Amino acid sequence: MKRILSGIRPTGKLHLGNYLGAVRHFVDLSRDPENDCLFFIANLHGLTTGASCEAAMEMKEDIIGIVLDYLAAGLDPEASNVLIYAQSSVPEITELTWILSCVTPLSELLGMHHFADKRDKLSGAGESVNAGLLVYPVLMSADILGPCANIVPVGDDQREHVELARRTARRFNDRFEKDFFPIPDTMEGEGIRVPGLKGSGKMGKSEPKGTVNLTDSVEQVNHKVMKADKMLPANPSSVLSPVEPRIGEAPGIPDICRVFHLHDHVTLVADDPVIGRIHSGCETGTLRCGDCKILLAQRMNALLEPIRERRTELLASRGRDLAMEILVEHGRRARALIAPTVEKVKDLVGVPSYRRKEGA
Repeated sequence: MKRILSGIRPTGKLHLGNYLGAVRHFVDLSRDPENDCLFFIANLHGLTTGASCEAAMEMKEDIIGIVLDYLAAGLDPEASNVLIYAQSSVPEITELTWILSCVTPLSELLGMHHFADKRDKLSGAGESVNAGLLVYPVLMSADILGPCANIVPVGDDQREHVELARRTARRFNDRFEKDFFPIPDTMEGEGIRVPGLKGSGKMGKSEPKGTVNLTDSVEQVNHKVMKADKMLPANPSSVLSPVEPRIGEAPGIPDICRVFHLHDHVTLVADDPVIGRIHSGCETGTLRCGDCKILLAQRMNALLEPIRERRTELLASRGRDLAMEILVEHGRRARALIAPTVEKVKDLVGVPSYRRKEGA
């Protein structure tokens, strides 16, 4: 079996970008019995963006919400090849992080684009940079190497971290003259960038008015979509910047329009004829911007309706209790899977636990 691992930080509600870019792929991967799927909630990573009493309460609620969203989207916690767990349920991951940090050059961490971007944003806002941001990629290496994952589906912004995990695995194997860690790989075709309805970046917590959450009502989706800005790609990587909408029935340019990009992402079938009609209608001016937005809201709601219905059913029964049971049981199973590997690593590097084995 291929062991597939991916995680989501609990820094807010799951949204349409999470679903289109990750969660729907998780569901598809989990339905293949040849895949051993580990989907963890990266709450230790969540601490890097600020630890406080208020943030702690929000994170605990977000973790429960993510589990419910996973179930509503189609993940089956009863499947033998699926684990849904909180990162903090496996304390051995933090032990492995320390060990891996001792074989990771500081220069590699300082050269990470993720760290540089976060550092510059925090410094620009007059805030300090915590050490967790620097060590974040080593913790991610431990997330990956601890369970000996083979495949790690990630977005483009996390690929350099998987590359670090690959280098770390090779470095560890070479240093201790063993083929101990398998070399993880990413998954081709994953990690799409879903633009927000507002702002210049992808859909996310930083722009709540431009983000469609999986729990949003029909009315909330309609309101957000109708308030969407137009966008122009500033470069081929689809980082977007604002432009004025076209007036009346003047021809538009769909390839530089945020709303058309979202239509394209919402299209679930590659040969869906609707997307062709939207593209043509925009180019010829026969599809007005307001009507295009109404259609987008309808298509988003059609996509989200089964998820909303399932989540409502879960909450009406024993959803929160079920989510907690899954976190406890799957966390126990995840630890049972990962702990033996970390114990072997500790023995290899000379810091065994010196615990009496069961039955001895």
